[in-house]
Amino acid sequence: MRAAGRFPESAYAAALRDRERIADALDALLGDGVALIPATTGIAPLLHDGTGSRAPQRLWTLAGCPAITVPFGRAAGMPLGVQLVAARGHDHAVLATAAQLEAGAPGLSTATPHSRG
Repeated sequence: MRAAGRFPESAYAAALRDRERIADALDALLGDGVALIPATTGIAPLLHDGTGSRAPQRLWTLAGCPAITVPFGRAAGMPLGVQLVAARGHDHAVLATAAQLEAGAPGLSTATPHSRG
């Protein structure tokens, strides 16, 4: 909190403008569609090691875009997920696409294993 107090108001306002420009660009790129992208940067960690890198989610969180991660099979014996992302205000498209993936591939839904053994 002390560091935030030293952050100039003009820099904060500039960061908000940058965030809005990024969000507008993503809205234009995504349009009415839904993007399917990697949900993580590598293999799933063991349960006690956390959930892995959040890098693939940061852009969508910054921009306020709706995103959901859904199971999509296995890699090296571990669950594999994909992330669905849409433009701001298109939450319904993300949820509908997630439901279609689940309905079309019910065997892809997997429990999180506690070990790689």
